[in-house]
Amino acid sequence: MSPVRSLTDRLALHATERGSAPALVALHPGSEPEITTWAELHAASQRFAAAVATRTAPGDLVPLFARPSAESIAAMLGVLAAGRLFSVLHHQLRGPQISGVLEAGGVGLAVVDGPGIPTLKRAFEGRLADTDWWVLQGRSYGAVHETQRAKLVAAGARLEGVPEGSPAEPARDAGLTGGTCLFTSGSTGVPKGVVIAHPELVSRAAGEVAWFGLTADDVLLNVLPFSFDVGLNQLLSSLYVGCTLVLCPSFLPADLLAAVEGQRVTGISAVPSIWTGMLQARVGFDTAGAHRSLRFLTISGGDLLPSQRTALAAAAPGVGIFKTYGQTETFRTASLHPDELATHGDTVGRALAGVRLVVLRPDGSAADPGEPGEIVHGGAGLMRGYLGQPEATAEKLRYCPVLGEVAAYTGDRGMLDAEGRLTLLGRGDGMLKISGFRVFPSEILAQLSHVEGVVEAVVTAPKDATGATRLVAFVVLEHGSSLTAHGVRQALGRLLPAYMVPERVELRESLPRTSSGKPDAVGLTAEAAGLLEP
Repeated sequence: MSPVRSLTDRLALHATERGSAPALVALHPGSEPEITTWAELHAASQRFAAAVATRTAPGDLVPLFARPSAESIAAMLGVLAAGRLFSVLHHQLRGPQISGVLEAGGVGLAVVDGPGIPTLKRAFEGRLADTDWWVLQGRSYGAVHETQRAKLVAAGARLEGVPEGSPAEPARDAGLTGGTCLFTSGSTGVPKGVVIAHPELVSRAAGEVAWFGLTADDVLLNVLPFSFDVGLNQLLSSLYVGCTLVLCPSFLPADLLAAVEGQRVTGISAVPSIWTGMLQARVGFDTAGAHRSLRFLTISGGDLLPSQRTALAAAAPGVGIFKTYGQTETFRTASLHPDELATHGDTVGRALAGVRLVVLRPDGSAADPGEPGEIVHGGAGLMRGYLGQPEATAEKLRYCPVLGEVAAYTGDRGMLDAEGRLTLLGRGDGMLKISGFRVFPSEILAQLSHVEGVVEAVVTAPKDATGATRLVAFVVLEHGSSLTAHGVRQALGRLLPAYMVPERVELRESLPRTSSGKPDAVGLTAEAAGLLEP
């Protein structure tokens, strides 16, 4: 495959050479799939590029609060073609997080789809109200959304349809100023925008195409959000190689099985919670019959227990199972090939092509095989930096004497074996992975402080019997407060996405203390683990 200057070039090539072939297949419950050809996707993205170029400047950030659809993908690619930064915001975000993104990016124009309007409506003030919004009016846009939009407009909001624009040539500087900004949870409660330049998006997509052996004949099933680097790169990889991407709005086991059969899916990237859901439902893939097209799965954004990995292999006989490891800031650092899953399944494999991986001691020297230390990633996959946060960027991206280059200090602990396989040993900064999402308990505590009646709280993250991380909060209320545990969760649900809301809140008159007077987080975590036992 010849090198490409940009993903926009690749899209134009597919539109020219195989314009009538399906680029996207969007599944809709109870109705026929919606097919978008390469020619249609290219034309729609170019119209959006022309429109967005009239309202923004090169390098501007354009967030999209929209679910995966042909319209939202065309908008993303249009922003990229215009030399701007697109940012996909997860549909579970709430007003405070969306406002934080708008503030961090100095955003003047944002995009929302119909299902996103109710979330905006519940908190339409401040930065949300001061921003111009373009509304995507695709298949998911219904009468109820138009009614809500009209009410907001009547109240002074600036929500309009996407202006008509004639197709335009890709911006010549798109490779320099365009790209994406993926917002992740931050340890201070402030979202961090990870800026990835357009050339690096091309590099990441090309790397995934090579590692998974993708061709134009593949059909990838998308169940992960585009706000998550694994989900986004699945889209960009399909765009790079020219294969079909199937957009599945559900990750329920029955829906996954039906999608694989109906669309002849060849590959699925998913987080552990999706696979544990399938195992708990006691269903599997019929790879000798209805699901014979399936050739690979990935375990991304976390790991399964050894028994679960064995069970998943049995539920997908003959299918290659890849384990992957990386961060939004580095994309894929390492991956375990299916051939080694049974023998080295507790590792995340070796560094990918172009990645230089080292484990460092506290003094900065290279650790010996089997010796723990901080994982440092050099070479391919590095972000440009954190949006508007030069100090955080300088802390993350530093010169590594061992590698002789600027590298990403991940904050993850691990160790390498003699053959270069990496074993993960946890985090050093309190970060958690919940269903594949990056979560800091400090961010949840920051929002708990805004709940009226809460005096003090500790957020714990015990693991249950399946190995999944669960959130349990211990909360002290003001004397005489009528707030209930359910009320605390409801209040947090208005401030945080669902995956960050503790599934259990325990009210206490006081919290146990350590000898230094701090809340006893270790003891409370042990207590929380006991509460999760059946």
